[in-house]
Amino acid sequence: MLPLLLLLASTASALAADAAPARASLLGSMRRAIVTVNDALPVRIRLGPAGVVTAAQRDSVRRAQLARIARMRPSDPPAGTISALFVRRGLDLTWWIADSLGRDVRIHRRDLNGVWRFAGKAHADRLGQVSWRDSTVFRGATVEYALELRTPHGIRLVPLAAISVAGNQPLHLTARVNAEGEVTLVIELPVSQQATLDLFDVAGRRLGSVDLGGLGVGRHNVPVPRALLPSRGVYFARLQQAGAQADAKVFVSR
Repeated sequence: MLPLLLLLASTASALAADAAPARASLLGSMRRAIVTVNDALPVRIRLGPAGVVTAAQRDSVRRAQLARIARMRPSDPPAGTISALFVRRGLDLTWWIADSLGRDVRIHRRDLNGVWRFAGKAHADRLGQVSWRDSTVFRGATVEYALELRTPHGIRLVPLAAISVAGNQPLHLTARVNAEGEVTLVIELPVSQQATLDLFDVAGRRLGSVDLGGLGVGRHNVPVPRALLPSRGVYFARLQQAGAQADAKVFVSR
């Protein structure tokens, strides 16, 4: 397009002086149209003396420069939260990161003192989504995460919006038995009131209780003394707190 405009401009300038009045008027209109187009282009065609630049040309060049600078800036924001779902084993999180960023992600969590602490690593998939589970989160908690990303502009820590997990949920109780036959009861307390944990045999006879001490709100792993489960078989555990109750079946195989 530029060579064509140059040719038209030079032809209009050469013929305008010697042409008939009607033709001169037409060529003058062509020249004015070329000047108008020229003022709108970031790259200029010199129609006048060398070094002469109009105000419209300077403004157009400046806009083009600002647009190039804007394209060079890092994306904002470079990451965000897609979902945060609380499940029995913790908080399942899904984040997104910008396509231009590295796929290896370091995850940080803010502690009670407001300091970011390293919590784990994850890897983004081809769609830029990062999935990670925080098994230390309990109901009623508010947590803050930040993603450490390697960008073309260097390492960047991107804080994300705080996540509040709904509280006042039912008690949670499950049993785990390892290869040596040791039993651990996983309990989750929604409130800070005193809780009790009792064990029963299949006939419903109470075998004893497990001391919960001063356990507070949240998820806890409570080992069961072997003396309360003297032989192989099926047992039952019952967790009670503030009028609520949760039961779990315990299988002892050795």
